Amino acid sequence: MIGNADPSQANVELCNLVSNTLLDCGLKSGQFSINVSNRKIIQGLINDLNIPEEKQLKVIRAIDKLDKPGFGLKGVEDLLKKERKDSSGAVIKGANLNDEQASKILNFLKIKDLKELKNNLKNQLSQEGIKELEDFFEILAMGPYKDQVKTNFTIVRGLAYYDGFIIETNLNFEVTNNKGKKVDIGSICSGGAYAKLISRFKGVDVPGTGISFGVDRLLFAMMQFDQISIEQQKPVMVCVMDRKYLKNYYEILNILRENNINSEIFLDSKKNLGKQLTLANKRELPVAIICGENEFNDKTITIKNLQGQKGENSKTIPKEKLIDEVKKII
Repeated sequence: MIGNADPSQANVELCNLVSNTLLDCGLKSGQFSINVSNRKIIQGLINDLNIPEEKQLKVIRAIDKLDKPGFGLKGVEDLLKKERKDSSGAVIKGANLNDEQASKILNFLKIKDLKELKNNLKNQLSQEGIKELEDFFEILAMGPYKDQVKTNFTIVRGLAYYDGFIIETNLNFEVTNNKGKKVDIGSICSGGAYAKLISRFKGVDVPGTGISFGVDRLLFAMMQFDQISIEQQKPVMVCVMDRKYLKNYYEILNILRENNINSEIFLDSKKNLGKQLTLANKRELPVAIICGENEFNDKTITIKNLQGQKGENSKTIPKEKLIDEVKKII
């Protein structure tokens, strides 16, 4: 959403969109949570601690790793201070904060309640972020999805252009790979507000807020429950018998596609028809379209049912009957 709009209303609409989409996809309300915070809250704390600008992005990215496997508060503490050594022995340089600065950030990460946060952080910028969250939840309560959304002040979004409201959507169930091993797929929908991002490209500040879905992650997770079925229509193969008729073959291909029939054209005209059909059979394709000089002169098309009985699986038809005949087979 781009332009001058009430930010609380716009951000509530993002959360409504996430909830509605995931529920329509088949997830149940208890299977996902929408976590929200405001980047101004942590930025206010960082400013209050007099952390130099060149260290601030490292601090943000350290906090952003809190929920990553193998990190936790200790991992974040190491990254806030001098360095962190991972399980492989690799050393990651930290932000090199002093003990007091690191301690106050770690204490902040332990706070779960908005009211407690309001009492603990008194700087103007953090209070502004807290007020924006309060306004957000007031409007959210007017709709049907308030129970799907909760505060999580540990999410900060590692990208520098977020400067206000932020959102991450996480699943509340374990996801396993093909070997049955538990995997962390992270957030399935994230985003937030950005007031200055567009100015990088247009030279003028235009406020905006938005989200993006991790479709591959969502699909992978939903397949754990067999909540999604995939109907795969293998393509019809348009064989290329003579390169001089390539334009005609593409005309047939376009007709098939315009009628929502999954189809493809053979991409190597140097291979003879026998090799093209062998490949089509190997892929277990349903239909091959075979046209040569005779067919083009007669305005006919030969269709071969690759799954049909040998000797009875080819017929030549008028060109205008192509779609009807192909649909009978697929």
